[in-house]
Amino acid sequence: MAMASIAAQLDNPRGGGPYCFKVHGQIYHRVGALRPASGCVPHCAQVLILDTEEAADELAGREVNRECDRSTFVQLHHILLTVNPYVQAFRLMDEVSKEEEQRSIAAQQPRRSVHMVFRQLTTDDQRRYNIASSNEVAVVYVGDDENIPGERNLIVHERGGAVRTISYLSKLCDPLSYPLLFPRGEDGWHPEMEKASIGNGRRVRVTQKEYYSYLLFSRNGVFNPLLHAGKLFQQYVVDSWLKIEMNRLNFIRRNQKELRLETCRSLQDYMIGDENDSGPQGRRIVLAASFAGGPRFMVSQYQDAMTIVSKYGKPDIFLTFTCNPNWKEIQNNLEHGQCAADRPDLVARVFNLKVKALCN
Repeated sequence: MAMASIAAQLDNPRGGGPYCFKVHGQIYHRVGALRPASGCVPHCAQVLILDTEEAADELAGREVNRECDRSTFVQLHHILLTVNPYVQAFRLMDEVSKEEEQRSIAAQQPRRSVHMVFRQLTTDDQRRYNIASSNEVAVVYVGDDENIPGERNLIVHERGGAVRTISYLSKLCDPLSYPLLFPRGEDGWHPEMEKASIGNGRRVRVTQKEYYSYLLFSRNGVFNPLLHAGKLFQQYVVDSWLKIEMNRLNFIRRNQKELRLETCRSLQDYMIGDENDSGPQGRRIVLAASFAGGPRFMVSQYQDAMTIVSKYGKPDIFLTFTCNPNWKEIQNNLEHGQCAADRPDLVARVFNLKVKALCN
């Protein structure tokens, strides 16, 4: 149940083992038209604008949901319709569309097109915590003229097979893609997000890493829906990491001249190995050595390792350290009914502490 579809190349592991969400490349978030094409099955927001019983029948009748309880879909649809401003916005667009159709029939005039534009909140304080209403998050207008005032983040058309891609920098990405995790339509991260308190630092903006680290943190006495989402939580974690990675890559791409990569000669020596590639010519983007996983990062790690060997000699032990999901530090912090695969954040945190303890 979501208003935006998610497209990615999934990597389904073979054999048994715990569930692990893996993708190749980037994840894309897309929003389609209000109405499905003729003969097509409704999906995403096209299901949410249906009546509760009709939407539940549509969702429960799908093969992928054969093990799901229909009453659960009824309850979830009712909750989203009640508290989610984006679902209410799509429903408002549906009502305006029906009214326009009735008007055109009564007046015997051509039917005008209906569009919906998601917009920024007009409030001066972007850190407010009260629930937004449907007319604050989106504007529904009738006619072919799209030159309406205000900032236009995303346009939803009434019909048509074309889909609109949501930018990973948009605050709409999370609430439209994961309404079950953000049922009240809470804003996702965006470049203008400010810190609640600046403190002694000069930076006033919240980074993506800081934002998602805050969301994934477990707090005593506070229910965090993300940490109870099971497989959906794994997808959200991978999606969030890819957004951070893409933002870093775009920063490197835009600031090639400003980045202090190395001396000109060492940079040329590094690029010699790529000259023999037979791929198409284009703009060359050099990843800084600080970008984890990049070629220059790996070369830097190798050189550091060889420096250690040259000073202290060859290593005597080849040590492999693996994670045990039955560690008490993991099991004692799981919620009722959870397994280690449901909490990749907890497993990673415990494993990191174990590695530090081993090294020290």
